[in-house]
Amino acid sequence: MEHLWRDLRFAVRGLLRTPGFTAAAILALALGIGATTAIFSVVHAVLMRSLGWGEESRLVGIRGNFDAQNLHGIVISAQEYEDLRTAKFFESVGASANYTAALQGDRSERVEAGYATGSFFETLGVHPLYGRVFGEAADHQGSAGEVLLSFNAFRKRFGSDPTVVGRSLTFNGASRTVVGVLPESFRWDAPNEFWLPFGWSEDELKRPGQRGNRSYNAVGRLKPGLTVEAARRELDAFSAAIAALYASMYSKEAHWHLTLEMLRDRFTAPSREPLLVLFGAVLLVLLIACANVANLLLARGAARSRELAVRSALGAARSRLVLQLLTESALLAVFGAGAGIAVAGWSLDALLAAAPEAVRQLADVRVSRAVLGFAALLTVATTLIFGLAPALSASRTNLADSLKDGSHGSAGPRAGRLRSTLIVGQVALSLVLLIAAGLLLRSFSNLIHVDPGFDPRNVLAAKVSLSGAAYEADTPQSAFWAEAVRRAAALPGVESAGAVNIPPLGGRTDWSYAIDDRMPAAGEVSPDDEFRRATAGYFHTLHIPIQRGREFTLADDAKAPLVLLVNEAWVRRFFPGQEVIGRIVRMGDKSGKPRSIVGVVADVHDMGLDRPAVPMLWAPQAQLPDGEMVLLVRTRGPPASLVSALRQQLSTIDPAQPIDWIEPWEVRVDTALAPRRFPLQLLGAFAALAVVLSAVGIYGVTAYGVAQRTREIGVRLAIGAQAGDVLRLVMGGALRLAAAGVALGLMAALAMANALSSLLYGVNARDPLTYAAISLLLVAVALFASFLPARRAARVDPAVSLRAE
Repeated sequence: MEHLWRDLRFAVRGLLRTPGFTAAAILALALGIGATTAIFSVVHAVLMRSLGWGEESRLVGIRGNFDAQNLHGIVISAQEYEDLRTAKFFESVGASANYTAALQGDRSERVEAGYATGSFFETLGVHPLYGRVFGEAADHQGSAGEVLLSFNAFRKRFGSDPTVVGRSLTFNGASRTVVGVLPESFRWDAPNEFWLPFGWSEDELKRPGQRGNRSYNAVGRLKPGLTVEAARRELDAFSAAIAALYASMYSKEAHWHLTLEMLRDRFTAPSREPLLVLFGAVLLVLLIACANVANLLLARGAARSRELAVRSALGAARSRLVLQLLTESALLAVFGAGAGIAVAGWSLDALLAAAPEAVRQLADVRVSRAVLGFAALLTVATTLIFGLAPALSASRTNLADSLKDGSHGSAGPRAGRLRSTLIVGQVALSLVLLIAAGLLLRSFSNLIHVDPGFDPRNVLAAKVSLSGAAYEADTPQSAFWAEAVRRAAALPGVESAGAVNIPPLGGRTDWSYAIDDRMPAAGEVSPDDEFRRATAGYFHTLHIPIQRGREFTLADDAKAPLVLLVNEAWVRRFFPGQEVIGRIVRMGDKSGKPRSIVGVVADVHDMGLDRPAVPMLWAPQAQLPDGEMVLLVRTRGPPASLVSALRQQLSTIDPAQPIDWIEPWEVRVDTALAPRRFPLQLLGAFAALAVVLSAVGIYGVTAYGVAQRTREIGVRLAIGAQAGDVLRLVMGGALRLAAAGVALGLMAALAMANALSSLLYGVNARDPLTYAAISLLLVAVALFASFLPARRAARVDPAVSLRAE
C-alpha cells in the first residue's frame, strides 16, 4: 500500500510538471471515452432495456407471409387471430393496433390510442398499476365501453390520481369507463396515451369476405419449454391446416403461412444494425485516441530516459518502473473517463435530437449505472491499451547509453518503430471510418436526389379522423371532406387542395380485387395491392402527373358511375404495353361492384424513397368514403403561414372533430429520411474526429522526429543540402507511414464492407471511386500535418544546431 501511495504522489507530480502533455492526453481520452459512452447509452437503452413485459424470452410476434407475392411480415385479420387462439403450442395470444381517437371534454382533441384484445396484456405479462386490464368480453361489439390509461396520460392528464379508475371519459362520442392504469415500465411501438378494446362485430368475425381484412398485430406467449424453432415448425403445420380449411381464401400458389419472431426483435431490429455500426465506429475513434495518447507517452518516456536510467542505476527493478508509468497512465485514464462521462451526459440531448423517432420513442436514454460501469471498464481497458506498451518500452533502458546520451532524450529505434506502428494504425482506422462515412454520404445524396413522383414543397398537410355517431354513415363523411377541400382551396394564397386517406410515405393499406379481363383460375389467389381513396384535386395538388385518361372530378360522387385510377406499376404488372382505360375492376372479389379505370397515374415512391413504386389503385373518396383523411393544401408562400387559417376553417365545419396534426408536408418527407440521416451524421462526426486525431498524431511524431534529428539535419544543410531536400526527407517519412496506413485500412474496409450494405442506397459497399477519393484525402491530410515540422526543419541554422551538440 505504501508503494501505491508513493507511486500516486510521483504520478501526480509528474503530470503537473508537464501540463501541456497532461491536457492533450486527457482531451484525447475525454473525446474518445465520451463519444463511446454516449453511443453505448443509446445502444443499451434501445437493445438491452426491458420493455416492461413479463418473461420476454417466451414472447413472440406473429405475422403472415404470401411468399408468391413477396409479401412478408404482414398483419393478420380478426378471423386469423381467432384461429390462433386455438393453437395448442401457445399459452395465450393477443392482438393490437395503433390508431387515434377523439377525446371529448371541455374541448375535443385527437389522441394516440391503441386498440387491444382482452388477452393482449395478459399475454405480454403486463400487470396494471391500478385497477385491471380488459376482459375477453371486450373483444365483441356491445361490450367495449372500457379504457386503460398509459402511465404518461395518468401522470400528465390526471395528476397521478388513483381515483381516476372508475371515472368516465368520452371517446369518439361514446362514454367509456377507466378500468385501469398501465405501469410506467410498459412500452409499445407507438406512444399510445389510451388503450381501447376492439369490440369486433359479428360481421368481421364470421363473414368469409372479412378473412382477408388484415389490420392487426398478433403476439403470443409460447408454452413453457417450447423453443422458438420448435414453435416455428408447429406454426408451419398449423398454417397449412388453416389454408386447407379455407382453401378458397388461401390458394396453394400464394404460399400463405404464419411466421413468428422474438417480439423484442420486432421493436429493436430497425435500429439494431445502424446502432451497432455506430458503436463499432466509435470504438475505432477510441482506439485512435488511445494511439494518440500512447504516442504522447512514448515521446514523454523518451524525454525521461535519463531519469529512468538513474532510477534503474540506483536499484529500481524494471517492474517498479513499469508500475510507476502505468500509474500515470491510470491517472490519465481516470481523468479522461471523468471528463468523458461529462461529455457523454452533455451530448445525449443533442444525440437524441438527431435520432429517428423509433430510437427516441423506445429509448430511456441516460447515464445509468450500466453506462457508468461501461465507462469504468473502458477506463481499465484504455489504461492497458495506451499505457502498457509505452511503459514497457520506456522501462527497457540501457544504462550506459542512456546516461551517456540521455541529454538527447532518445529512447532508441525500438520506441521509434512503435510510434510509427501506432501512426500506421491510426491512419488505417481513420480510413475505415472515412470510407464508411463517404459511402453513407453518397448513399444519402442518391436518396435525396430520387424523384419521389410528387412535389412536397409549399404543401401544408392536416390529418383529421372523423368520429362519433354523426359520421358512421358514408354521406356525412363525404360531405365533410368535400367542404374541407372547398374551404381550403378558397383560402387566400392557396393554389389548390385535395385529400387522401394515406398520402405518400404515410403508411400502407392493401385491398384484394378482381379484374374482369383477368379472372383468377381455380386455386389462383386474387391480386392484393395498395389501395387509396382520394378527392378531386389531390393529384394536381401534389403535382402527380396523369399519364393517360383523367383525374377524379367533383362529378365522381356517390351517384355517378364507379371509377378507379391505377398507376403505371399496376399497368406494367397486368397489361404491359396495352390500353387499360375502360377496363373493369371489382374491389373485394368478382362479386364486387364493377369500377371502370378512367386514368393512369405516374408512379410515386409511396413506400419509401429507397423503394420502387408498387402497384396501386385509387377510388374517389365520395364513392368509397373514409373518415380518416389527410388534407393537402398547396400554397403560394410558406405553408406554415396558413396553419391558423386552415385550423380555423376545419373547426368551423365541425368543432367536435379535432385535428390529429397539421404541418408542412416537407417535414413528413424529412422524417422519412431521418433513419438514413442519423448514422450519416454521427459517422461523419466520428470520421472527422478521427482525421483530426490522426493529423495531430502524425504532426506529433513528425515534430518529435525532427527534434531528435536536429543535428543530422544541421549536418545535411552544412554540406550543401537544400531546404527542399529537407522537406522531402521529412515529409517523405510521413508519407510512407500514411501510405502503409492507407494500404492496411483499405484491406480492413474491404473486409468489413458487408456490415454497411444494408444502410446503403444506389452505391456499392466496395465502390472504387469512394475508396480512391478517401485514400487520397487521407494522404493529403498526412502531408499537411507533416508540412509544418518539415518546414521548421528546413529552416534549421546549421551553425546553431551543431554548436548546441
